Amino acid sequence: SRDDAREALKAGESLVDPDPHAALHPSGRAVVVPRGDAHAVLAPDGRELARLGPFGDGAAGLCAFSPCGRHLLLHSHSDLEGLTVVLDAEAALHGRVEDAVALGAPSRLFSAAWLPEGPVVGDAHGYVQAWGRDASYRWRHFLGGSITGLAVHGDTLYAGTAAGTVHALALTGGPDPWALGDSPCVERWRWLLWAGEDAPLRW
Repeated sequence: SRDDAREALKAGESLVDPDPHAALHPSGRAVVVPRGDAHAVLAPDGRELARLGPFGDGAAGLCAFSPCGRHLLLHSHSDLEGLTVVLDAEAALHGRVEDAVALGAPSRLFSAAWLPEGPVVGDAHGYVQAWGRDASYRWRHFLGGSITGLAVHGDTLYAGTAAGTVHALALTGGPDPWALGDSPCVERWRWLLWAGEDAPLRW
């Protein structure tokens, strides 16, 4: 509430979640947010409709709907390790998780996007990983620095890192002989955002 926020500010507490996540269903009819060790499904008016999880032993974190709204990715983590599942979104919005499929991605995740074949996730160790909707491994690509943001536009995957870089990866044309991993991606360009520079540096 606003009163709680005011009291927190008076006490010198931060209102910023150091690991904030939320996922809005493409239709706008529900939002999924982490709450403790599980994820909550909220109606547009804030009412809790269902709880999903817990999955694993850690805190609930990253969550992401596929653009079509048919799939929901949920992640829980403890330190730098984690567990990630993909659910049927319609069932999940009603609190049903029996169809959950676990990805073989044990790292802590900070970001996710979707390709037609399935989710792409960014981990704490600097890897972008691609998976099928059936949890089959597809590829991974090392960028360095925790992957803090991912987006797909056309045939390009954009990734931001905690190291202060933004990468544009062509999704086909690889493998890139200079890259670590087994992905089909080729780096088109990279921006370096460094302290002390007047403007981003393009590489």
